[in-house]
Parts: sequence; structure tokens; C-alpha cells
Amino acid sequence: ERVLETMGVDWSMVQPVEDRKGHDRRYSVNDGRIRDLGYKPLRSFDEGLAETVQWYRDNEDWWRPLKERAAIKKTR
Repeated sequence: ERVLETMGVDWSMVQPVEDRKGHDRRYSVNDGRIRDLGYKPLRSFDEGLAETVQWYRDNEDWWRPLKERAAIKKTR
């Protein structure tokens, strides 16, 4: 939902896909140890998400051909 909100779109843009075999249902990260060592993120999750979305918007000419090649390989 946060990705959709950041992109300014709704659930109608989501295309469900089948789970792959061996798909992990959930990932959980505990950053306690690295924080104990003094790590502090440079940006919040939402800031990083917004930067990532903007990068994809600004660099479609870089990633679009990769996506299309992957789709072609998948159909073979």
C-alpha cells in the first residue's frame, strides 16, 4: 500500500501473479545488532521508497529493455 501511495496509484494497477515454488511467506529483519554498533539509516523508509520510485521514473530507458528481454526469455 505504501508503494501504491508513493506512486499515486490505486490497487487497480496491481497485477497478481502466482507464487513461485519455495516462496517464503514472510521476511523479518532484526536490525538490533547493527544499531548496537552505531548504525543509523541516512533516510527513513518512506524517503528511500520515494527516491526509489523516482529513480525508476527517471531511468525507464535503462530498466525497460531489461524487463522486455526477461519477458521474451520467459515466453520461450
